[in-house]
Amino acid sequence: MCKRLKLSYSLTLKDITLFALQTCITQSFYMNSKLKTLSLILLFCLIEMHSFAQVGINTDGSNPHNSAMLDVKSNSKGILPPRMTYSQIQDIQSPAEGLFVFCTNCGPTGDGSLAMFMGGIWTLMTSSCMPPASPTQQVHIAGSSQITWNWESVPGAMGYKFNTSNNLQTAISLDTNSFYIETGLDCNTLQTRFLWAYDDCGTSAPVTLSQSTAVNPALPGAGVSLAYPHQITWNWTASQGASGYKWNTSNNYATAVDVGNNLTKTETGLSCNTVYKRYIWAYNNCGNTNSIPETMSTTISPAAPTTASHVANTSEIVWNWNAVTGATGYKWNTVNNYATAQDMGTSTTKTETGLACNNSFTRYIWAYSNCGNSVAGTITKSTPKFPDAPVAAVTFATPTTIIWNWNAVPGAAGYKWNTTNSYATAQDMGSATSKTEINLNCNTSYTRYVWAYSSCGSSISVALTQATPMTNIPTAPVEGANTYSSNSITWKWLGVSGAIGYKWSTENDYSTAIDMGLLLQKTETGLACATTYNRYVWAYSSCGYSAVTPISQTTIWCLLAGQPILDSRDGQEYNTVLINSQCWMAENINIGTRINGSEEQSNNNTIEKYCMNDLESNCTTYGGLYQWDEMMNYATPSSANPSGRQGICPEGWHIPSFNEWCQMETFLDPTMLCSTDDAELGTDAGGKMKETGTLHWLSTNTGATNTSGFTALGAGKRNSDGTFMSFNTSALFWSSSISVVFGFDRTNSIVLNNYSSKISHLQITSKDLGNSVRCVRD
Repeated sequence: MCKRLKLSYSLTLKDITLFALQTCITQSFYMNSKLKTLSLILLFCLIEMHSFAQVGINTDGSNPHNSAMLDVKSNSKGILPPRMTYSQIQDIQSPAEGLFVFCTNCGPTGDGSLAMFMGGIWTLMTSSCMPPASPTQQVHIAGSSQITWNWESVPGAMGYKFNTSNNLQTAISLDTNSFYIETGLDCNTLQTRFLWAYDDCGTSAPVTLSQSTAVNPALPGAGVSLAYPHQITWNWTASQGASGYKWNTSNNYATAVDVGNNLTKTETGLSCNTVYKRYIWAYNNCGNTNSIPETMSTTISPAAPTTASHVANTSEIVWNWNAVTGATGYKWNTVNNYATAQDMGTSTTKTETGLACNNSFTRYIWAYSNCGNSVAGTITKSTPKFPDAPVAAVTFATPTTIIWNWNAVPGAAGYKWNTTNSYATAQDMGSATSKTEINLNCNTSYTRYVWAYSSCGSSISVALTQATPMTNIPTAPVEGANTYSSNSITWKWLGVSGAIGYKWSTENDYSTAIDMGLLLQKTETGLACATTYNRYVWAYSSCGYSAVTPISQTTIWCLLAGQPILDSRDGQEYNTVLINSQCWMAENINIGTRINGSEEQSNNNTIEKYCMNDLESNCTTYGGLYQWDEMMNYATPSSANPSGRQGICPEGWHIPSFNEWCQMETFLDPTMLCSTDDAELGTDAGGKMKETGTLHWLSTNTGATNTSGFTALGAGKRNSDGTFMSFNTSALFWSSSISVVFGFDRTNSIVLNNYSSKISHLQITSKDLGNSVRCVRD
């Protein structure tokens, strides 16, 4: 049996019949070879064809789907649409919307791609994106042999293709430019071009660009011509579309001189005071314009020369003037008399010598030709009072010698040279322009001074500068074994052969470093404990200095709060506390032999102390009480930070200065104002320093928190009359500092009271009071 066919309505009846007959014949051949059977099958197939408006192509005999005009089923084969090249596709006349073919060379890289005619353009079916829209042509600019094609940029286009024919395959790529300049065209000719926009999705439909080339250029315009006695420079303006110009003395284009693109023509050898008429044409490859006439008269005589830049020295002037167009020569004179003037020929310069310095001179120049001479041009110049200053020339230097050189000065009678800027003491060099100086230091910059002089006087000085080169530079020092403590470092380095000294600095800057001479060490104090410091050392000689040697050292740790120290003098132990960067004793010092309060402590090489109410047990708890001089071990006062006064403190410790007390107090209470004689300062520094509770303070011990760990006790004081007072109500501490008030020494003391959290600073006149003492680490 024939397979049931479903035919497209777009096919002709002949197409349907042939297709069905061929199908049925092929299939029936295998069923029955008898002619009668074949006839029946053919008749049946024709009836079947007209019975259905669908086509089914398969191998299983199934009917086409109701929704399909054509239903193709296969598990091993596909459908081949027509395969055509790009040019063949373009030749399809009036393609229907939805028509598709396989284009063998339309892909982005020239490979094959399905193409469908949609929206009036062929669209590649390689991706889901759309090709760009067609460009829109703009106004083109046409010359006689050139057209600048212009179009509007297409959004999303990656570039454009341009061709003289409607053939995308041979089109040239213009990247993203929206114009194209085409040259070598015939004039007065309509030109048609084709343009496509493209991107990764494909190419737009072509847009046709049309423009005619121009015919002939426009007439040139008359310019401003320049006339001289024997010469005219003819000028004209440019012509639109012209590729060149011709010029003639007669109105004859054939014999005219081609001047190319020039807009000027200079004609010489003319008669003066004569009228001339000339002709100009513009031309291009399409033809030439009519001529434009220009008329100009030559002048009678040349213009007067104008002054140029003259050059003068004390006895000479080089006179210069500018050349005059049309002049055949020049005359020069010291007076305004053409008849006696010197003929200079065509020269525009005259050197006049033997002049007096510091004078003004006026001279006269004329231009002439065979038509006559100009009026006189006046030129003026003064000779200087002094010669010009010399100009430095190339100077030569060795480590110990410099040859100073300078250039000769016109008009100078001689030169002077000096090591200082003093003409009066300068050495007269005569006419020599060189001076050799010896026995200099190497690697040193020198400045010298030179003057030029004449009978009129001397120039200003010129400074000559030169450095001698380096030699024998010492090597960098080697770091030695530094010695150090918690707040000081003695920096050490090894000596260097050839060095005449060393420099040391806290920064890597030789220019600001401290000169140590031949010392091989530098002691630095006032440092923070447990801190790493970097310093720098150089060796130097008369010729220069070495590379820098960095040296580094870390100070030792300050004792931690609660960690006791041992006073080797008497075996006493003292707690310590770190407050900011200062390491303080957390107890009052208790050193020396007790004496009664009624006695005076004296400078007898024995440390003496008072104990509250003359009880040794109070010294054990509250520490000793000391007069100021005894506390200082009879040393001089100090306000430095650190004070540098050991006093009765153990080795490595010292009596704090008033400024050291202030450093600690302002750290504890930023509101502190460190005045030397004020009560009740700040807010709570005293409370942070006092022991809490009422074991060693009377009630109420206001504000006591001891957050600093200083642990001040109410030790009281010994009065000047030998009595004791303020026990458990006050703590009074000496400092190493003294103020002079109205001619009297007053010690700067620190006082804490049980009734306040603040601190008092007192200036105590009497040094024979007995106060407590705290030591601070060096």
